[in-house]
Amino acid sequence: MTDITSPRDLARSRVADLFSIAPEEVRDHATFGVDLRATTRSDFSLNELDRILDDIQEVRQALPTTLGAEDREIATVDDFCALVEGFYESNTKGYMALSGRWEKEASMQGKPVWRRLLHNLVGR
Repeated sequence: MTDITSPRDLARSRVADLFSIAPEEVRDHATFGVDLRATTRSDFSLNELDRILDDIQEVRQALPTTLGAEDREIATVDDFCALVEGFYESNTKGYMALSGRWEKEASMQGKPVWRRLLHNLVGR
């Protein structure tokens, strides 16, 4: 997730990172759970769909209720991008914190398991 220039690029990059696909393969019309499926199902760890749902909830909670984001269904990559763009426009400081965390998480791929676990526990 380097050189992100827009909220839409950040959201598309996040989807690519979570689903382990190249950013150029992410399509706006791709539907979560249909075109983008979870690779695992476990009671003990989060899969790709769980993580994207967590991201959606986190962004929704940070948005002002006047935007009506809590009622809007997020089913496609384009919906997710629009949500992140709305977050950027209404809460730039919160968006910057979120983008930094997503970029850090993306940079942890390929690191030793103990390092990723430490990052998940303390966020560093």
